[in-house]
Amino acid sequence: MTEFFQVVSLEEASQILKSNWPSPVAECVDLEHALGRTLVSEVVAAEEVPPFSRSTVDGYAVLASDVYGASEGLPAFLTLTGEIKMGSHPASGINSGECMWIPTGGMLPDGADAVVMVEHTERLDTDLILASRPVSLGENVIRVGEDCRIGDSVLPAGKVMRPQDLGVCAALGVTSLEVAAPLKVGVISTGDEIVSIDSNPGMGQVRDVNSYILAAALK
Repeated sequence: MTEFFQVVSLEEASQILKSNWPSPVAECVDLEHALGRTLVSEVVAAEEVPPFSRSTVDGYAVLASDVYGASEGLPAFLTLTGEIKMGSHPASGINSGECMWIPTGGMLPDGADAVVMVEHTERLDTDLILASRPVSLGENVIRVGEDCRIGDSVLPAGKVMRPQDLGVCAALGVTSLEVAAPLKVGVISTGDEIVSIDSNPGMGQVRDVNSYILAAALK
């Protein structure tokens, strides 16, 4: 009597695997070891990013209303009151008619609501700046909390961590993550014709190739 293999569809096979798949075991790893790992718990922002409003260009922090309508033919004149240092809080704020030099990433001083790019300005004196382009409210500025706010879910459970995801965690001060422990998988290559790869196959025999392919693919 002829024997036939009993087969199932791909969908049925997938369902069998899912119904017998073990629940993930969680473990805590340092952030630098989380690349490629699967999150067990979501990452929720405990602080705002960025934590302060900052400039996206080199230029001058201004009030947008002070340079409204500015052009090369009719520029706006501003009094330079100081310079903002990277990594430091501005020593003072600015008032109407004033500006402060600010580098890319520098903290916006109180009173300022936009930044004029340095390419659109000219320094006429030690404390006199000419602006030849207008800027709109918030132009060239990243506002506090623009990337994420306290309580935002930034990375969902089940996400496989990528390099940029590690960067998100670093920005939030997250030093460790709860991830799924690596699965332990056994590969068994069966068949009377299979011999080890260090053997000389006899007639009708083949070296064990599939176990090496599958083991490498699982990694």
